Amino acid sequence: MPAQQLRNRLLTVFSDTPWQEISPLTTFPNGIGARISDVKALVVHQTSGWAPRSNGREMFRRAFLGTGKKKGLTTQLYISGDGTVMQGMELPRKTHHATFVNNWAIGVETAHPFGNYGGNPLIGPWSSTSAAGAAVPLRRMAHNHWLPMSGNDTLNEVDEDFPGLKFYIRVAGLNEPAVGLWTTPRFAGPWRNPVRVPEALFSEQQYRAWALLARWFAEEYQLPRNFSLYPWKSRARGFGDETNAHHEMIDDAVRFREIVLADEGLSRSPQRFGLPATPVPPTAAALEAVYPGGVRPPRDAIAATATTPEQPALPRRNDHWENLFRVFRGFHGHGYSGASTGGDDHDCPGPLFDWHRFARETWDWWWWPFDHSPLTPDTAVDARPYSLPTRNGNTPLKEYYWDQSVLTVLARRRPGVHGNHGSPATFELPEASRIYAMANGELVAARFPTEGNGLSLAFMLVRHEVFHRLDPRPANPTATPPVFANRIDYNEPPTTVYSLYMHLGRPPGMNFDRVVPENPDWLNRVLTRKKECELGVRFRNSAAGTHPSVAPLWNNRPPGAPRRPTLAEGWAADNTALGMFLLQLSRGEVATAPTTPNTTPVNILLGDYLAHAGNIGSGRRGVRVEVFANEIVSPLDFTATDTSGTTNDWHPGPTPGDPVVRYRSEWARNPTEAEALTLALLGVTDFSLVNWWRDAALAALARDPQLDLAGFVQHYDPLTFLPWLNGRTWRSEWPKYRATDPAGIPARPRPR
Repeated sequence: MPAQQLRNRLLTVFSDTPWQEISPLTTFPNGIGARISDVKALVVHQTSGWAPRSNGREMFRRAFLGTGKKKGLTTQLYISGDGTVMQGMELPRKTHHATFVNNWAIGVETAHPFGNYGGNPLIGPWSSTSAAGAAVPLRRMAHNHWLPMSGNDTLNEVDEDFPGLKFYIRVAGLNEPAVGLWTTPRFAGPWRNPVRVPEALFSEQQYRAWALLARWFAEEYQLPRNFSLYPWKSRARGFGDETNAHHEMIDDAVRFREIVLADEGLSRSPQRFGLPATPVPPTAAALEAVYPGGVRPPRDAIAATATTPEQPALPRRNDHWENLFRVFRGFHGHGYSGASTGGDDHDCPGPLFDWHRFARETWDWWWWPFDHSPLTPDTAVDARPYSLPTRNGNTPLKEYYWDQSVLTVLARRRPGVHGNHGSPATFELPEASRIYAMANGELVAARFPTEGNGLSLAFMLVRHEVFHRLDPRPANPTATPPVFANRIDYNEPPTTVYSLYMHLGRPPGMNFDRVVPENPDWLNRVLTRKKECELGVRFRNSAAGTHPSVAPLWNNRPPGAPRRPTLAEGWAADNTALGMFLLQLSRGEVATAPTTPNTTPVNILLGDYLAHAGNIGSGRRGVRVEVFANEIVSPLDFTATDTSGTTNDWHPGPTPGDPVVRYRSEWARNPTEAEALTLALLGVTDFSLVNWWRDAALAALARDPQLDLAGFVQHYDPLTFLPWLNGRTWRSEWPKYRATDPAGIPARPRPR
């Protein structure tokens, strides 16, 4: 079975019970249920309804067991608020969910009580919309049965759980508790465009489930992990989108040509847009010039005059925009393709869905851990736009590796505190430079002692699963799914690799007790989860949570294997474990991420802002980055040396090739006399801070039993490991675009 390793991960949150219930009871008309021969896209939707799993089950039953024109009108999959991926239609069978792309797309509804506008159910705890759809002052919607998990339910600044956000829970009328983090009047993003208050955010569990699903889907159906430069743009403005006019694509020739030129397939298909097949890619001017000529009036002149929110006028069409989807392979939103014939264009999955996070958690690239501009070598580069709360619909979704030369990174390299043969690599950076996560992974341990004038010994250790083994099968492009030679084989288990960030600096204003804008991304996610668990445990033990009508709800266990905790079990476990983790961080101790039963791993996402550059010695700022593993990742590509019995440091052998050297980590042993002198001169007075390995390794053993407690590991140079892995990943991704290039496989992805 293709992608078995990724399928196993998806099964931890997966349930096909709805399909098993539905399939014996119905037949499907109008092509519903027919097999899709070539899946080109995974379409992201959001459903304006309650978030529990029961809502997904009923959605599937209404669509697939009903009658009339709406039979089959829903997606194949549904992601509930607790992150369960539910299947209502066997894959890759067709449903009606996204109009003209249905013949080649799979859709996924994301449970999300969104829709605070006319014509949509007003199901939040509050509303700023009247029954007629007009904007009105905030009013309490008591009949929706949302209860505040803290405070007095006033939505003022004092009553918030975080700036602009407040937790609510609903237990009445449901068979499982529903938890939502809702916006308040102070919420200022990130969002694509402002919306009326309140709206619920998508949950952490949903984003994690989306990543598991997308990664499996990309290999099961040979779909590139390809996101448009603007995957949230709307084909046309639709109902409920009064603030979204500047995001519609009917007349936006500039965004159109940006999207085309950033995409591997589209940029090589100018004939789809009425341009000559050569040159490839077409010029920006040619794309902008041709785009207005694709605009067409609505097909139905009568429907074009409709004005109600429930049935707006059919929008104009642009043939060039629709033709884009006949080539595009990857992931996009429902509103992106829109409904050119149905008159129900709308912003889906809505302005609060975090596409930047979704893409980063799906990609297998490794990025450089910092940005640097040779033009201004003494100035910190501005924060990446995706990490700012001010990001919006004009913030492009791009990568942060291919456009920065390895020579630029190499120019910042300096000898580390262990000398020229210490573990690579230490980089000097301007003050206030931001350090970013190189890849997706799980936090093992971190430490942020109070920053002084001497060498910083703050660090973060992250565990990664690296898929890199190649499929030995010969090419067979006509197979289902097709087989492409020399691609990564996702039936083979990944290799565990660690990244270490040493000498980190505390960001000014870093806070271990509350969510603040100055905090790193990963820390604010931990604090958000801790707050939910703290309030959840309190609610569970309150009179409302122990009421006889509510008590059975706490036993509702989500599906998945291995066994997942109930909501209450997860709250209790994370409340205790994260409480200890945050306490250790605040004390400057080695804080190990939770690994006990029912706890949630602390995920670090590709490109997460981790911390600032810290003191690397003698008042200089920077970061030390190490990459190591228990084994040689690819013996054919790396030349191995073992210095563990001799120099015990980074001494690559004389044989050409990317080096990997086995020795005991400097952080797993006591410093030598020379090292101790150097450390002392750099301001280190407490040498117990140096040998932290065992504390971190004991935590890592829960996920990686092979990690050596004594610290003997295979060390890689990040400056060779990243190009090697990204090159292999790119060669694996390229065939899935089904594009051709006269020069063969391009050396790198297109610049975005």
